[in-house]
Amino acid sequence: MVAKGFRRVDRDQVLLLPPDLREWLPVDHVALLVVDVIERLDLTPLLRRYRTGGAGREAFDPRMMTALLVYAYCCGTLSSRQIERSCVSDVAFRVISAQQFPDHSTISRFRAGHAQALAGLFGQVLAICGQAGMGRVGLIAVDGSQIAGNASPRVNRSAQWLTEQQQELTGQAAALIEQAGRVDAAEDALFGDKRGDELPPSLRGGAGRAARIDAALAQIAADRQIEIDKDVAAATGELVRAERTTRGVIDKAQQRHATRPPRATRVPVSEHGTVREELAKVATARAKLAAATAGQGKAAAAFDTKVAERKVRRNITDPDTRAMPGKNGGGWIQGFNTQIAVSSDHLILAAQVNNRVGDAQHYQDIVAAAQTGAAMLGGEPVGMVLADAGYCSVQNLTCPGPARLIATRKAATGRAPGDRDRPDPIADMAYLTADGTLGRAAYSRHGGIVEPVIGHLKDRIRLRRFSRRGLQAAGHEFTLAAITHNIRRLAATTRTA
Repeated sequence: MVAKGFRRVDRDQVLLLPPDLREWLPVDHVALLVVDVIERLDLTPLLRRYRTGGAGREAFDPRMMTALLVYAYCCGTLSSRQIERSCVSDVAFRVISAQQFPDHSTISRFRAGHAQALAGLFGQVLAICGQAGMGRVGLIAVDGSQIAGNASPRVNRSAQWLTEQQQELTGQAAALIEQAGRVDAAEDALFGDKRGDELPPSLRGGAGRAARIDAALAQIAADRQIEIDKDVAAATGELVRAERTTRGVIDKAQQRHATRPPRATRVPVSEHGTVREELAKVATARAKLAAATAGQGKAAAAFDTKVAERKVRRNITDPDTRAMPGKNGGGWIQGFNTQIAVSSDHLILAAQVNNRVGDAQHYQDIVAAAQTGAAMLGGEPVGMVLADAGYCSVQNLTCPGPARLIATRKAATGRAPGDRDRPDPIADMAYLTADGTLGRAAYSRHGGIVEPVIGHLKDRIRLRRFSRRGLQAAGHEFTLAAITHNIRRLAATTRTA
């Protein structure tokens, strides 16, 4: 390489810098916008958790800590230790923290202790975005994405294993109570230099293990109750239909009975063949309802079979997580299913976390939340919803709500909706979104609206794995990430205005 020379390196050079750290940053820097936005939010629910005037050190200002967390998420810095280091080495973080240096434990406790209050700021940030002219909700898109939880799939366990461990832990607790009454000399002779209450290697797993096993078993029992409720609902519907049919048959039989000649042989209505058949159906339906209520229905039996075959498994690190199939053949992850609704200008209107596989059952919830988000913007209501084929079901196509275009896996028949003898919502939607139609042209915007937002959440904010455990904690963390994304969008809009 040829060069004229080398630039001078003078590390002793004295600089005259502005005394105000904010002047070290460009006027359109995201950190300054974060400070302005947080200062305009109503943090009363968060401040109410503090009681000032006591003894000890002063606490860090919750407004500063909130701005610090939001800006850290803007930078994709989710680790509390990394946030602590950045408060020392990064000018923008120093501006946010006002030259204060909270340690990682303080940051972590603040994030966990105020998670619900922080998530409650989502609507206020949406309102600010609406005041800035953002939030075009004439066309919105919804989609789901799997995000890993703070748990390993290698510790998923069956109900039998969990029950055995629960019984073993209970037995060990009783044995330890008995051992506590022995004299120290006998314990020394028996255990040597050990305490004597150590768990066997197969059960060592940190504090709260027994509680997590109990929680996992409780969730399996709750899932079985869901199946029982399905059986009861189906049996109740069958009984109602059978009783309605029986009443109609009895009424007709009574009318025929009343019109017969006086001297004609009159068989009691209850002895009519059709009436007896219908009464037998009613009795059968009642027996099915009783069996379903007792947990002996078809769905409950299928669930029990899965349990017996060890196909029902729960994670003992985070019982709320589930084994989720990745999209497009991406394997399996132990985590949660997230749902977001996005406006056509890439603003998140709603963000939800659940642990149920599949998207179709979440459509109505996320659309209702999106309508609430649109109302917070203070503008127009949601005009049309775009959703991929994972949301396609008769219920989602026919439920109340905004107009929708949902992709189908069923090919269009070429027949208009009014040309069929019976309504077929899926076939109708396939016809509306067929190639070359206006519906297909509108639906083609789905990926361009929602996919970049999912990419930003995972790559820019780096939310590929939740740092906290539990469904509620994951929901709060996801909402905080959505708040951060909207502030980033607000910064981009302000910068180009």
